[in-house]
Amino acid sequence: MHCKVYRLYSNGVKLTDDTRQRAPREGRLIYIPRIRHEEIRLTVFTAQLVELNSEQLIIPAIDSAVILRINDRGLLVAGQEVIARGGGRNARCDYYRQEWVCKPV
Repeated sequence: MHCKVYRLYSNGVKLTDDTRQRAPREGRLIYIPRIRHEEIRLTVFTAQLVELNSEQLIIPAIDSAVILRINDRGLLVAGQEVIARGGGRNARCDYYRQEWVCKPV
């Protein structure tokens, strides 16, 4: 789905309304299962915003993504943002709370 995404948190800290409104990102929203299970409630989903013509991430993905709300203006997705730091064998990740407001374009 082609949409504008407004991030509600940065490194787990809630952004102000003014900051959110100035920085929407536009791309293709992908919501896919990362770990499939026979019961949908046990399936783990990932939300990604990628460039329109490629699979390049625009903003960090949300893991354990859950769609909290859907209405005529868009949807609200929540989960954990995964930020990789370092590289190689000893790479580590930081996990932060994240929510996106996604509005169709």
